[in-house]
Amino acid sequence: MNKNILKKAILIATSLWACQSIAVGFTVPNTFVSGTAASAAEVNANFEAIETGIDNNANNINTNITDINTNTANIAALSGGGTPALQLKDANGVVVGRVVGTLFYSGFHVLTGSGYRTILSSSEGDVQIFTNLYYVSSDCTGAGYALKGLLANNMDLAGVVFEVKSVTPTPPYYIPYDEPLAVITTGSFAYYDSGSAAMVCFARTTPDQAGYLVYPNDPVVTGISNIAYPARMIVE
Repeated sequence: MNKNILKKAILIATSLWACQSIAVGFTVPNTFVSGTAASAAEVNANFEAIETGIDNNANNINTNITDINTNTANIAALSGGGTPALQLKDANGVVVGRVVGTLFYSGFHVLTGSGYRTILSSSEGDVQIFTNLYYVSSDCTGAGYALKGLLANNMDLAGVVFEVKSVTPTPPYYIPYDEPLAVITTGSFAYYDSGSAAMVCFARTTPDQAGYLVYPNDPVVTGISNIAYPARMIVE
């Protein structure tokens, strides 16, 4: 092999290896030392290693592009296909969250910036998801549970903010997103008695009830206020 050609080939191979090793983390099989003869086979092997590394890098880039396009499409779908999402605001124009549904035109299913969901009355500004609280104890004391399937409007999932059934608004509760579904034996439940206009504890043992442990609402976590929003609420 002509020495000048060999030197140029070695220089090109070494330069490409130095650049590409950072990008894709590959190595060449042969290392050349000044003053030592290099065979064409060794030089070609280095070129083949560089070509393979570049191809792998290109494949990784294509994979990343595909993933990015997929994620972009998913984000667009969740936000209404690129259409600006409607926002629910209180009477003072303060944004509560994104409207993701309506309830008989009197309430709005809202998703807060924290990712929690509830339904708010457009005229009253309060939470419109209700349920009874169930307890393992026989006297409605201790931890309370919301049973799966009993939350109104099919909102019986983790990540929801709700109130206990009552004639007057009560501070809401919430179910954290990471709260596991529990199977318990309930010993009592608290409900609103319209005759006495008061909350009543009813003792009843029922085994194998599936439900979520509930917590007093934390507006910092859920993005939902513990008191009614200034009404009438508006959508823009």
